[in-house]
Amino acid sequence: MILGMNYTLGNKMANYKKITISIPDHLYRQVQKMAKPGEVSKFFSEAISTKVSSVVSAKNTDPVEEFLALRDQLPKFSYKEIKEAIRAGRK
Repeated sequence: MILGMNYTLGNKMANYKKITISIPDHLYRQVQKMAKPGEVSKFFSEAISTKVSSVVSAKNTDPVEEFLALRDQLPKFSYKEIKEAIRAGRK
């Protein structure tokens, strides 16, 4: 179950989704011991944020390297062809 909610934090509006999850009982007991009372949601949010950030950063590569890799897949144009295309585009 997912519910959309908006909360005001100071002068900023934060969008949150209230979700229902199922986790193993032993894991929940560990979280209850680790998280402060009333901060279980914050605990999960921080844990998920850390995991998402690590997955995203592992998948992202340097944009310059991505561009250079694409360059090998593109057709080759001579300097003259590029110059003519630029001139034609300016007309």
